Amino acid sequence: MKFFRENLGLKLISVALALVLWLIVVNVSKPEIEDSCLAELQVENKDIFNADSKTWEIDRGSVTISYKVRSDQRSLISSSDFKAYIDLKDYSITGTVPVYVSVLNHSGIIQDVTPKPTVIHVRVEDVQKKHFDLVSHEQGKAATGYEIAGIQTDPSSVTVSGPISAVGQISSVGIRVDVDQLSENQSGKASPVFYDANNKALEGLKNVTVSPEEINYTVKVYKKKSVNLLSSVIGSPAAGYQYESSTVSPSSVQLSGDSKTMEGLQVLELPTVDITGAMDNVTKSFRISELLPSGVKLADQNTDAVVTIRIEKIPETKSNSSEGSTESPESTAESSSARDTMSTEQSSSSQGSTETGSAESTEESSSSQRTTRESSSSSKGHETSRTHESSSSQRGRESSSPQKTQESSSSRTQETESSSGGKEGTTAS
Repeated sequence: MKFFRENLGLKLISVALALVLWLIVVNVSKPEIEDSCLAELQVENKDIFNADSKTWEIDRGSVTISYKVRSDQRSLISSSDFKAYIDLKDYSITGTVPVYVSVLNHSGIIQDVTPKPTVIHVRVEDVQKKHFDLVSHEQGKAATGYEIAGIQTDPSSVTVSGPISAVGQISSVGIRVDVDQLSENQSGKASPVFYDANNKALEGLKNVTVSPEEINYTVKVYKKKSVNLLSSVIGSPAAGYQYESSTVSPSSVQLSGDSKTMEGLQVLELPTVDITGAMDNVTKSFRISELLPSGVKLADQNTDAVVTIRIEKIPETKSNSSEGSTESPESTAESSSARDTMSTEQSSSSQGSTETGSAESTEESSSSQRTTRESSSSSKGHETSRTHESSSSQRGRESSSPQKTQESSSSRTQETESSSGGKEGTTAS
């Protein structure tokens, strides 16, 4: 106790000096420094403009906060220790609001807190609401032999709300659906996407909302199949004309539909073509899309089927041969007489030539042989005359015209006698 009581004043001075010395050492070795951090800017009273159907937008979303702290405590400070915010109630006609900063943690070691910038510009616009029909954007291709028949969305439209300047950039709203290698129907969910006039996605539009925020969709997948086209005709062409053939162009089309329907579809019948009274080719065109059964559509682009019916004139048949074979009895008699006359002339001429040759050889032979030739030649002449007379008489009876028959028989008799006389004269010489 005596130790503490002696020289008490000196001891108090020593303690005070030590404290001052400690403060000096601390300030020199661990000085107070200025630091900063980036803090997200929060907005209070966001709905203040809703009553006037207006929306707002600030020119930045964060601010820089400056502060002082001792160097040995610098690592203890972070942006989470601060709250930077603006209050839209402070909105002025100049379009600015002040920035406030609150120290949430370590307030005892943080000094001189200042935000940069100290004011924020706020742009206020009228709110626009606009309805858009949803557009489905396919990503990929269906499996081979299949096609995407369509994508159904639920709901089919959305409502977009936001500043006029932002909503005005939106031309369409759609969803992206992955259909790569699909061979059957598929369902799912997707978020709406904004597109501009060039069908490019718009991202980062501020203060723009869409309702609903999630869309249900169903992808319908159809099976493809090639089907032949079948045509038919009714009626008869005009008199003197006949149906020749019919053609269909194209002869087949590529159709698509659900698997069950396509299995039972073998051909596609076109409407009947009426050719009643036709005198020339008939051509009809049909819109195939209007003839398809329910649940079936063209896999290719819209195609028209053209049916061409060939109509030809019936060739004329000639009956000259049958008409020429029917002759009158008079013509028959005349023809028969002429044939008999020609036959007699040919026979007489032949015999005359033969006997002339015999006479020449007889002159070189003996006189007894020449006498025998004369008798033989005379006998043959009388037989030939009787034969032709009998033939002429018989043909004359068969003729329907007695007058012509007599003239023909008389003519043949004269020619026969003349021929016989000529042969006798030749033999005598």
